[in-house]
Parts: sequence; C-alpha cells; structure tokens
Amino acid sequence: MSMVRCRECGGEVSTEAVVCPHCGIRDPAVAGAPAAARHAPAAHPDAHPRRRGGRAGWMVALLLLLVLLALFALWYGNVVDFN
Repeated sequence: MSMVRCRECGGEVSTEAVVCPHCGIRDPAVAGAPAAARHAPAAHPDAHPRRRGGRAGWMVALLLLLVLLALFALWYGNVVDFN
C-alpha cells in the first residue's frame, strides 16, 4: 500500500482508498479518467439503490390516513348514535 496524490484535491491518499478522505471523490488514485467519468457515481457492491419517498413519503401517507380516519369517525359519529 503506497500513498499517492488525489486526482481531484491533491491530498495524500492510499492506492487502495475507495474514497478520498479530504474531498470525498470516489477512486481518488485513478489517473487519466475523463471528466464525465470522474463525477459519475461508481457502483459500489454494498450500495443500496435510492428509493423515492423515503421517510417523508411514509409520514405524508400516515398523516393522510389519520386525517381520513378522523373524518370517517366524525361522519360515523353523526350517523350512528350508540345511546
């Protein structure tokens, strides 16, 4: 394992480094890559694909469900009297 300069920021990184600890670019020791390829995200074996929505999507769905349940309870309460 030897140290080389990062192709993006010039900081010292290991030849085995996957990400530069200084600037965060992937494959910092790879030289001569075209500019478009340098900024394209590399496929990492442990990386999970991004999903749309995430936590915010679930919160919106839950809030909508609670509002609908509250409206149904108000409507049902006026239609059926348990007394």
